[in-house]
Amino acid sequence: MYFRFILNNSAALLTKESESYSDFGEDQIIEKILSKRKGSYLDIGAGHPIIGSNTYLFYKKGWTGITVEPIRFHSILHRIRRRHDTQIRKLVGNSEKKIKFYEFSPTQYSTVSEVQYSIMIKNGAKERKIYYLETISVTEILSQFKNPNYFLSIDCEGYDFQIICDIDWNHIVKPKAIVFETIVDSIMSSAVHRILINQGYSVIQKTVNNSIYQLT
Repeated sequence: MYFRFILNNSAALLTKESESYSDFGEDQIIEKILSKRKGSYLDIGAGHPIIGSNTYLFYKKGWTGITVEPIRFHSILHRIRRRHDTQIRKLVGNSEKKIKFYEFSPTQYSTVSEVQYSIMIKNGAKERKIYYLETISVTEILSQFKNPNYFLSIDCEGYDFQIICDIDWNHIVKPKAIVFETIVDSIMSSAVHRILINQGYSVIQKTVNNSIYQLT
């Protein structure tokens, strides 16, 4: 099974040119928000460097950024296929410690959320392995961006809410756009919406899986 995983993910590096690499055209929506000059991105939970990526379209256009991806093999693929990006193989957390990571097959269901883990198990997802990884704060990464022409992409299976809540907005240059997996829990969703509205964002569009906000 693991051999098939490696083969399929490696073969995907040969993906043909495309106008969009996101699952539901999120990269094209973001492209309309940002200026045409080169910018950057922070991709948290980056996954495969090409397939389902909200940032690969921009990398192709000469942009560079930071990708955060805990799964070792995907991190290796990023270093091979996206050499100009900065890769971080850690989890995003609000304290400097190691936390538990649940890796699933398919890998896009992998998570640090125990609640999400239980849901995936009940839904029949196959657990690959559980291990601990070091964490890095989202504010620490965001503080590296000095040019406002960049965007933030988050896909962390049930942890997007916590990442947005942990941002120290007073110590960063705000991204022009934020795309994250739509939060199902109505209370959490409302809380994130209030945070982003208070920081000057407005919701631009929602796709099948994601919400996209723009700094106004």
